[in-house]
Amino acid sequence: MEIPDEKGHRMKTWLVAGLMIVAIRMAAHSQEPKREQKQASELKAGLCKIDVTNKTIRVVPWDSAGKAWKQDSARVLSWKDSTQLVNGRNTLTMAELIAGKSLGEIKTLADLRGERGILYIEKAKDKEAIKKVEIFGAFAGESFPAYTNIDSGQTSVGSMKIPCGDDENK
Repeated sequence: MEIPDEKGHRMKTWLVAGLMIVAIRMAAHSQEPKREQKQASELKAGLCKIDVTNKTIRVVPWDSAGKAWKQDSARVLSWKDSTQLVNGRNTLTMAELIAGKSLGEIKTLADLRGERGILYIEKAKDKEAIKKVEIFGAFAGESFPAYTNIDSGQTSVGSMKIPCGDDENK
């Protein structure tokens, strides 16, 4: 059966039925209550104190414009067992690291302390949680410790870890 449209063109019944189904579904979808959208943001920061009991981590943000660590702007963020840690091609979760699985040279939570990372933070309701951390070697404008070549071996003068502003990173 063919049905003429407003210009007199004929359309097949199955096409009309299909278009009506699509229109009904779109209308029904627009009437559904809006689900809370998670907002994701990125933060370049140094990883400092990790609290396993409360599942929090204290981070020191990197100020790209000032090319400095913002000790006075340290934040405490929550993490989940499913929070991903990415170091190069290696990926694992916080739960796996706590259970003893290594992430390249990072073998324990203590090894994470002082590392640089790009944190992907999700905000749901009034809570912020770290979804993923990409371990990063250095941020633009950051200075590094000097290296010396003593007896064919390189040694660093100073630490490659970021300053966390407390005694635990010494």
